[in-house]
Amino acid sequence: MPAAPEPTFSPTSLTEAATRIAAADRAGQTRGVIRLGAWATRPAAAVNAFNALLASGPDGPRLALEFIARMTAAVPHSLMPLAGPHLSSAGVPVALKLAACVTALRRPEPQGRAPLIARLPVVS
Repeated sequence: MPAAPEPTFSPTSLTEAATRIAAADRAGQTRGVIRLGAWATRPAAAVNAFNALLASGPDGPRLALEFIARMTAAVPHSLMPLAGPHLSSAGVPVALKLAACVTALRRPEPQGRAPLIARLPVVS
């Protein structure tokens, strides 16, 4: 049986999708975030998806960081300053914070080092 086509999202439908993801049970949230992570292959799409999830409700910070952790494409540099403040959110499990950080470090945009790493001092 052929695989279902990947969803496409306009800015309006992206907001609606984020709202539906936030309203779903935990398994539905995971499936929705995985789909968004596979869809967001361009930097602007990734930032828009992150912001839509962030604004989707009380679970927004958790869903947005889970989105980063589940991205299949390179994590855009423009997403790092948006994600950084949510790494200290009390409602986000530590394991998810670490998964988001690891994904961002393992798959940064190809233009060079991830901005969070570039700011660290060099110790010799």
